Amino acid sequence: DQAAVADWNGDGVPDLLVPDARRRELRVVTFKGGKFMELERIANPQSIVTAVLPMQLGQSGRIAVIYGLSDGTLIAISPSPAR
Repeated sequence: DQAAVADWNGDGVPDLLVPDARRRELRVVTFKGGKFMELERIANPQSIVTAVLPMQLGQSGRIAVIYGLSDGTLIAISPSPAR
């Protein structure tokens, strides 16, 4: 449950959002063209302890992910508009 699949950078290829080994950073990676590449790392002040859930924001088609940290903080993040 701690991984999500979403087209984070808007290139039409599904990307994988997964916590790093310490669960303190959310890594956004792609395998576009059969090659592994990290697109982004999102640092967090506490460990990720919940599922990472993708969602669509309204009818805009923009995506976001929501997850919870060990201190009870709920994080909702989306890619920057200039993807």
